[in-house]
Amino acid sequence: MATKVHLSTLDRKTGAFLEETRGEEIEEKLDISLKRLGLDQVDILHLHNQSAREGALYPPVLKDWRRPSATARRAFSACRPQE
Repeated sequence: MATKVHLSTLDRKTGAFLEETRGEEIEEKLDISLKRLGLDQVDILHLHNQSAREGALYPPVLKDWRRPSATARRAFSACRPQE
């Protein structure tokens, strides 16, 4: 089972995250998705709507992406630039 998260502070024109981006939003969005799916974890979590490599490597996002409480609820993570 897979799900995706979209962070609200993504600049769609540049693909970069804004300064107010909170990595914790990944976990918050994952919680919402798991509740909707009725699951405790997913196999794949996809960071949705990325158009720049820098977005996935943005320090607050990367830090939360690796957070143990978030990684325990997914087997794999994916981030693919949007074409």
